[in-house]
Amino acid sequence: MPTPDAGLVPNTPALVGFGLAFGFGALLDRRRDLLGRIQAWGPAYLGLAAGAGATALMLAGGPDPHLAPMTDPATKAMTAAAFGVAIYASAFAAVGLALRFWSGRSAVRRYLADASYWIYIVHLPLVMAAQVLVQDWSAPWWAKLALVVAGVSGLSLASYELLIRHTVMGRWLNGRRVPWRRPAPAALVPAE
Repeated sequence: MPTPDAGLVPNTPALVGFGLAFGFGALLDRRRDLLGRIQAWGPAYLGLAAGAGATALMLAGGPDPHLAPMTDPATKAMTAAAFGVAIYASAFAAVGLALRFWSGRSAVRRYLADASYWIYIVHLPLVMAAQVLVQDWSAPWWAKLALVVAGVSGLSLASYELLIRHTVMGRWLNGRRVPWRRPAPAALVPAE
């Protein structure tokens, strides 16, 4: 699917593809009671995502696909359908498993959630600069990747903490901060 970064005029495949995901998320936000069902089916969605992803990968030419366009319309349609199923199943699996294993209170996750929009905004120019910086190094690709990810993550979090979090921009991005208080334990009522 072509990404919508080539100009201000939206292209139809990107509008449909990204618009459907956005619309589905907006509808799900209005029916949060359905999150329990997604949580219960999280492992099944994970299995479906793995199966559909493997199918799409094999249809596309295997783990080392050649970069040649698909000419058979039936294979192209099956590959696109398998990728679509894999993408949506992966999203449902991520939501379901996150609800199951990480839905409790966590100061670290709360901080990362608050910082996430700022990181989204600032990461692209930092990644581009870091790639230019390491491109001629003789290190293996995985080491350069790890260095870029760690460096950009560290810079993004540091800039959030030092320049954004405690400023007007931080309040605009995250809303008013409400201190979290642990609920008081329920009073014990003696049995009669």
